[in-house]
Amino acid sequence: MHYALIKGGVVENCIVADAAFAAALTGYNAVIEIPTDQSVGPGWMWSAATGFVAPASVAQPYRILTHKAFRDLLSIDEQLLLDNFTVPEYAEVEPKIQALTLMQRAVVRTALATYREAQDVDLDDSATVQLVTMFGSLGMWDGPERAAKILSGVAP
Repeated sequence: MHYALIKGGVVENCIVADAAFAAALTGYNAVIEIPTDQSVGPGWMWSAATGFVAPASVAQPYRILTHKAFRDLLSIDEQLLLDNFTVPEYAEVEPKIQALTLMQRAVVRTALATYREAQDVDLDDSATVQLVTMFGSLGMWDGPERAAKILSGVAP
């Protein structure tokens, strides 16, 4: 687990430790587990009322990912679907592919070709947002909430 070491309402440091080790630390006003969907660092503010708050000068997390890092945001089933979308034997038996029209399948194949040719995946790029959202609307992700989760950078 990731923990923030708090002194005077300010994150002094962040560590990776088990709960017992974190609970045994002394010299801090609080040792708080960092939620998995947050990128907290030294200089952040913390209170029980507001939780973690980034200082105004903290840059947003780097959201340009390698293909591997992007794949890590997908479930195994989602990876299988994308990897094998153009494999005829797979497409013949996969219900999510069977549910698509011929034109929808063509659009997905083009989107996958563009993804494979890209050097990286920028989660804030409009083409990435469009692709992930389109796949969600076509029912290719594991559930309706998955497009938003993927674009937020949160792994399943």
